[in-house]
Amino acid sequence: MTTNNGYIIHSYTNPATAWDQWNTMLVSNLSVVQGGNAEVLVVAGGGGGGEAGGAGGAGGLIYSNPYALFAGITTNVTVGIAGAGRSGDRTCGFKGSDSTFGYLTAEGGGYGGGGWKYVSTVLNGGPGGSGGGSVRADYAAGNPNAGPPVQGNIGGRGTVSSAGGGGGGAGTAGIASSSGIGGDGGTGRYFAVFAAFGSPAGWFAGGGGGGTVTPGATRGTGGPGGA
Repeated sequence: MTTNNGYIIHSYTNPATAWDQWNTMLVSNLSVVQGGNAEVLVVAGGGGGGEAGGAGGAGGLIYSNPYALFAGITTNVTVGIAGAGRSGDRTCGFKGSDSTFGYLTAEGGGYGGGGWKYVSTVLNGGPGGSGGGSVRADYAAGNPNAGPPVQGNIGGRGTVSSAGGGGGGAGTAGIASSSGIGGDGGTGRYFAVFAAFGSPAGWFAGGGGGGTVTPGATRGTGGPGGA
């Protein structure tokens, strides 16, 4: 628990890494002694990048204000984790896992497409809170959770020159790759009241930057809030 400009802030984070994907949920609860309204920010785990450069989409973001809390009622909290990336096995990454606070559920970020030359649906970016980037221009980027509320944005498309599209962010869509350069991830969203958290401070749910399969090629940059 921390304080900021008169706010009392309860935060819940998951210490697991993406490779703990089969044991990803941190489950907790908030016991309410005195009822009232709260500002609630729920962010799911982001998607993992694919083998040929499609970037993972940001985990879904839900901001609720006011969120009513009632004395004596326990609110359940679940914190998801990022999906693992994939390398060397010609396939897509893993989708992130969901986070919940009471009746709010933020969907895990879509996986990044993988496979490069191999004709398969895994070349597409996966759907999620925000969508993952695809590997090539002729394969679709992942769509976001349309809500309500809308939780993110679509991913970016890749190109035939072996560079993946950026993952969608909570604030903007992922950027398509171009001329062998990976697409940048979509920006997250900024919340001043939660500036003690996020990366950079106050930013949440940015998309991943697209990668490449060409040695020395330029990768995309992840969007603010994507750490």
